[in-house]
Amino acid sequence: MGGKSQKQIPLEIQVLNRRAMEMSRNGNYLEALKIFSRVIFIAPHFAKAQYEMGRCLDILGRHNEAVERYETATRLDPLFVQV
Repeated sequence: MGGKSQKQIPLEIQVLNRRAMEMSRNGNYLEALKIFSRVIFIAPHFAKAQYEMGRCLDILGRHNEAVERYETATRLDPLFVQV
């Protein structure tokens, strides 16, 4: 990740994002989506949250919404790459 957008994200939002990622890792995708939505509402420029929300949407079969989130993440941080 390019890092630029990460530095501008308040710590509380980064903590919420980590919580959502944990839920996603545990297969709790709907709950993760709720938290990612909050994160993005507060910090719409947070590329990692946009990407991770897209990943959850993709897993849930909501592919068009997922693509929009992936594109937003890339637009916000062109260096943003997930392996």
